[in-house]
Amino acid sequence: MGNTPVIGREMITISKKEYEELKELTERLIEDKKEMEKEFKEILSRVVDEVETREQIGELLSKKEFESFKESGFSPEKLINTIDEQEQTINDLKKKINKLENSKLGKLQKRLWGLRNKK
Repeated sequence: MGNTPVIGREMITISKKEYEELKELTERLIEDKKEMEKEFKEILSRVVDEVETREQIGELLSKKEFESFKESGFSPEKLINTIDEQEQTINDLKKKINKLENSKLGKLQKRLWGLRNKK
């Protein structure tokens, strides 16, 4: 016989299978909520970081410098994009170096350089 939860004043009867399915759905909803909260916090963190970066750029440039900077066709957005691109390039190069260092060829090359330095 199924479980009989009380909703308001009415009583309903559901099978054990339906109860288990509802229980699974509830657990999935709770997990999804946690994931969504985590993603929201990450997005919010990125937004805060960008705002701080823009504030720092504003602090680094005086008002006069900022106006001349603007007149020359540059914008803070372009500057931020350029910085982001440079950071991405640096990160890509670090990843490539790390892969090379961990590869067989990279390890052999490091040994060879070590031998050359000893001589």
